[in-house]
Amino acid sequence: TIISQLTRCYKDPRAFRRRGDKPWRVQLMGESGIDAGGPARELVSEAAKDLVSPFCGLFIQVPNGRNDVGSNRDSVIPIADPRHTNALEQYKFAGVLIGICIRSGIVQDLNIAPFVWEYLASGSLTIEDIFAIDENYRVLIESLMEAIKSEIDETTFESKFNLRFVIYDSRGQEVPLTQRGRVEKVTFANCSEFISLANEFRLGEMRQNLEAMRNGLWENLDFKPPSFTTGEMLEFSACGNKEITYEAMKKIIKFESVSSDQQEYFLRVLQAMTSEQRSELLKFSTGRVRLPAQSSGEMTLHVDRANGVRDRLPTASTCFNQFHMPQYSSFDKALKMITVAIEYTGTFENR
Repeated sequence: TIISQLTRCYKDPRAFRRRGDKPWRVQLMGESGIDAGGPARELVSEAAKDLVSPFCGLFIQVPNGRNDVGSNRDSVIPIADPRHTNALEQYKFAGVLIGICIRSGIVQDLNIAPFVWEYLASGSLTIEDIFAIDENYRVLIESLMEAIKSEIDETTFESKFNLRFVIYDSRGQEVPLTQRGRVEKVTFANCSEFISLANEFRLGEMRQNLEAMRNGLWENLDFKPPSFTTGEMLEFSACGNKEITYEAMKKIIKFESVSSDQQEYFLRVLQAMTSEQRSELLKFSTGRVRLPAQSSGEMTLHVDRANGVRDRLPTASTCFNQFHMPQYSSFDKALKMITVAIEYTGTFENR
């Protein structure tokens, strides 16, 4: 994975603290192109995409998403694939990558659960954080606690719950909490012990991973976490606005030698796009996937004329934030060619 490769490159933290939107220099193997910023930004985007991908093996969908209940269903949490041999090193680099996003302003689409951001800020993890991503677990534990308060008799308790000392982990796999967990019954008398062991296990599942991420983040930022820092602040600094609106995108566009009718076509295409398509257009043209957290005056998307080209696919120079627009005979033709280009254009090959 890209994260695995970058983790191997992470030797000296100082080399990953470059300011500006060129946090590293990318050499394209077998290509003559020179990195003047575009490939550097694109590698940040590709690394962030890789990090939260299930194929990377570092993050999984929250239980609520798997079970289709509760909130935060689209979020992911740092639970490693059991086959990983250096997961903690990669989690540390994940924190470094988040620091790079914050430092460089190359904000990313990281659908990480809210409590992860809060842990990065404060180092605090509570059982309520687990409840927020696992509704079924919350209902179970709160039902057991209510039963303890009500002081129901042993027979009623066992018939209502019929539990063993086994818990489902974040992957949905059964895990015994004691040596005889698969056969040991949960009774009214030992219910509090079951709750304690279950909560301890669920909190411990990812605490090391979270701590490694936190260490990497603040090592990259190179200062201690300020007391006023919140998870929301960190998430916004690393991810910016989730939606790319037409109005926000229009503000950063500067036309160069493009006729008024072609400008109108381009803006109409932009308006017709979804937020996801505008993100693809931004990546196609600049290597970014989201607008900087403070986009006004910080970046410009230059739309210029592709001389001698008509009704063809557009091209781009990501290093210079340039979109080269052919002459289009109609709005429909412009919409088709631009959307095809941004949808099917890949990225550089990672060897």
